[in-house]
Amino acid sequence: MKIYNRIMLAILLISLSVMLAGYVQLNNSVTWGTENASKFVKGQPAGSVDIGQYNVMLDGHISQLRWKGGIMLFISGSALLLSFFGLIFKNTAKFVYPRKS
Repeated sequence: MKIYNRIMLAILLISLSVMLAGYVQLNNSVTWGTENASKFVKGQPAGSVDIGQYNVMLDGHISQLRWKGGIMLFISGSALLLSFFGLIFKNTAKFVYPRKS
């Protein structure tokens, strides 16, 4: 039983850290997306792009970071809840088979 508790606790801690990273990425997606788009523009040979192309690129970078952060947050949140309830209710619900007379 101690192995089960250690595994569940490890899953709980890992999912908590991934959940925190997903939240940070989701929260900073606009800032990081703007920085990525600006780096791309600076890397162009002329050093500039059309404003429409920049807006599409900016929206793409922000959307990518939002999706990645949201998926990380959802999956790790689900794992966090499952491992939390696995630790709490591991031996509380035992099925008792009815006796045959």
